[in-house]
Amino acid sequence: MKIPYLPLLIGSLPHTNPEEAVEAVFQFFPESPTWPQLPKYSGLEGMDLQYLENIPGWYEKKGKIIFNNSESITDEISKYLEYAFNNNFEEFLITDKRAVGLHAFIDRLKEIRSPVYIKGQVIGPITFLTSHKFEDGTRLYKDEIYSEAIPIFLKEKAMFQYHQFKRISPESDVIIFFDEPILSEIGSAVTNITLESAEKILLRAIEKTPFITGIHICGNSDWEFVLKLPIGIINFDAYNYIDEFLLYKEQIKSFVDNGGSIALGIIPTDKHELDKIDEERLLLKTKDILEELKSITNKKEIGENIVLTPSCGMGTLDVEDSNKVFCLLRFLVDKLKRF
Repeated sequence: MKIPYLPLLIGSLPHTNPEEAVEAVFQFFPESPTWPQLPKYSGLEGMDLQYLENIPGWYEKKGKIIFNNSESITDEISKYLEYAFNNNFEEFLITDKRAVGLHAFIDRLKEIRSPVYIKGQVIGPITFLTSHKFEDGTRLYKDEIYSEAIPIFLKEKAMFQYHQFKRISPESDVIIFFDEPILSEIGSAVTNITLESAEKILLRAIEKTPFITGIHICGNSDWEFVLKLPIGIINFDAYNYIDEFLLYKEQIKSFVDNGGSIALGIIPTDKHELDKIDEERLLLKTKDILEELKSITNKKEIGENIVLTPSCGMGTLDVEDSNKVFCLLRFLVDKLKRF
């Protein structure tokens, strides 16, 4: 990365005022702002609902999202696939009805100098396909047509963000995270999806993208699998799961040697843990992790391969606690730049 120990946010914030949320983002992270998802502002801003606009095949029944059998809507799916193949990303727009923070962010972006990086996010295709179901309860990933189409549609959601950002700030590099919390459960009875299928699904979404791709995983995962993926940034809850991650020394070294960046989710977003942590404890914990990563990668300077984030989104916190997370992250970045 151009900035050592680059700070990024995951996405969700607890604010109910979009302008206040955006102002906080630009105040604390002017070099790498992230547009905020605001689940307390609207229920439509939850990750499963936010990206459903212009995704064909779903309907709502008794408050639940249900998908039609793909064979019954092949013409509609084909129409949107044609949009995607012709780079008509505007057909996959994200409106302020489901992402008011995105549009407030774009308005603010027009008023400031170009940041070095701009970060967006979209629900990952593996999580989407394992979360959504048909009326009989079958998960979407078991349908061959949806498994092919949904990753392409979500890629276009990412492309919509990319073009919005580059139109306003052409000198900025764009980072898009595909949020894949389901990868914390990969291979378990919860998902029952094979690693091979998961890889094929994700690759359809990230291939030939003009932006830096990242993947966010809330907890632990199959790190041997994840570290082999052609992803620019791997983000995970390092505050709680760093020991498990560091077991995969060979894979970590290979990932970093190939230019990958590790995004340490090092600021806890669990309120109980957040109340316990202070600046010095956080700094010592992070320095220990960095020393271990230096020894694994044989890099004297590891900072350019390190991104720093909260452990997960902050949508469940209150605004005061989210400000503490902001302050801790800013403190950590400023200290480590002199490390």
